[in-house]
Amino acid sequence: MKLVRISAIWCTSCILTHNDFNEIKEEYTVNGNEYNASFDNEEAMKDDFDAYSNTGSQFKAEGTDLITPSEGEGKLMLKQPLTTDFVVEFTVSPFASNGQINGGIYLFATNATNAQDGIKAYNIQIEKTSGSSVYSISVFKFNHSFLGSLKSTTVAYDGDSVSLHILVKDDVVYVFVGESKNAALQFTVDRSFITETTTYVGLRSQVCLQRIEDFKLISSEIKIGT
Repeated sequence: MKLVRISAIWCTSCILTHNDFNEIKEEYTVNGNEYNASFDNEEAMKDDFDAYSNTGSQFKAEGTDLITPSEGEGKLMLKQPLTTDFVVEFTVSPFASNGQINGGIYLFATNATNAQDGIKAYNIQIEKTSGSSVYSISVFKFNHSFLGSLKSTTVAYDGDSVSLHILVKDDVVYVFVGESKNAALQFTVDRSFITETTTYVGLRSQVCLQRIEDFKLISSEIKIGT
């Protein structure tokens, strides 16, 4: 996969130096056990995830892929509680070749409900229009309403799916795209906003039929054999 960064929203305090990038490369992961989601059985998924939908449309399993609802907003929240550093990965692709993508991941999430935007969380969202090779990656903020976009970047590449590797370490979130070891964007968690000591991660879909696979969580809090 070939990545080309097109543009980004930066602030002076957010610009990374060469030394910063070297540090990120060295801290690309965390020590812990791995959880790998299996999307081949919808009933088994209920053991690991809680699902929410503002339309009643549900996530479906197809082979090893998760198929997101085409209507409304869907949330699929992993039941694993998190209080320390972690890594989360996933791959999203259009349901049809060169189609639309509008999906992402919730971080530091609590109090999910079926309502549209019914969650307190950060959201890293990937968006692509049908027929486009340009993907936007944005950081959104929710507290049972949409609080706005904190940061955004766009990338173009010759692939029909996009994979994110997200490192959360010492309250800083680094977002890596594909196999790159350079963060496409980063932000610091606002602890005046996320005051809960135990939070969750989950998947988000917004009015888009798409495929999600290779969902992985690495954390010292995952029990061996999970």
